[in-house]
Amino acid sequence: MNLKLYLLSFPLIIFILWIIHRILKNEHSFISSIKSSLSGIITLAIIESLSPFTGIIIPLNLIVVICCSLLGVPGVGTILILNTLLN
Repeated sequence: MNLKLYLLSFPLIIFILWIIHRILKNEHSFISSIKSSLSGIITLAIIESLSPFTGIIIPLNLIVVICCSLLGVPGVGTILILNTLLN
């Protein structure tokens, strides 16, 4: 790589390390974000396992899984609403 690319990527690396430091500094926010991600994924798995009984079908793809893991249970609700409106 050339020097210009190194100089441009250095502030980005420092910023990412600062964000990681801020997240890990406060233990409660990190744990609560993990709990939120797990609750979204578990809720999505429960809805998918009950789909033969309820008729609610959510197509599983990378975008749905990322949305549910980042947003948690509200992400699952958003996916359900979008699925209802667009079908």
